[in-house]
Amino acid sequence: MSVEELTSSYVTVYTNRQFYRVLTAAFTHVLPIHILMNLVYLYNIGSVLEPSLSSNIFLSFYFLVLVLGGFISAFIHKMYLPNTPSLGASGALCGLLGIYIAIIITIYGENQLGFIIPTIGILCLQVFWKRIDSIAHFSGLLTGIVIGVLYLKMLGY
Repeated sequence: MSVEELTSSYVTVYTNRQFYRVLTAAFTHVLPIHILMNLVYLYNIGSVLEPSLSSNIFLSFYFLVLVLGGFISAFIHKMYLPNTPSLGASGALCGLLGIYIAIIITIYGENQLGFIIPTIGILCLQVFWKRIDSIAHFSGLLTGIVIGVLYLKMLGY
């Protein structure tokens, strides 16, 4: 099976109704540096976020932002480049960052966000890198913020 058969795009997900591609794309990486960077990012955000949520909630949120963010990203691509391939776990990882941002702002206040400004800056710079699907990153981030806010509301914050 080729990498192209595992990526997602508007055409493959919505037009061809191959919904599984949102999942396969998230677990497909072409370059070793891509998976290495995602693993480092997962370790960094996971080591802080998982203990505060529990392993089951963390895993559930990971898959929730992966799926919702993937579908949103593919849909947004419809307007510009419907065949844009998307792959990797970066969108889901940005979703975890969004959940973390929601928790930090709600519980500790926005003045505690200073240490993640470099991470957000890197996300913003990626808009200019042609080989990176920035829409997947930002749809994951925004999906994560919404999920984080809803989760905190359920907890009474």
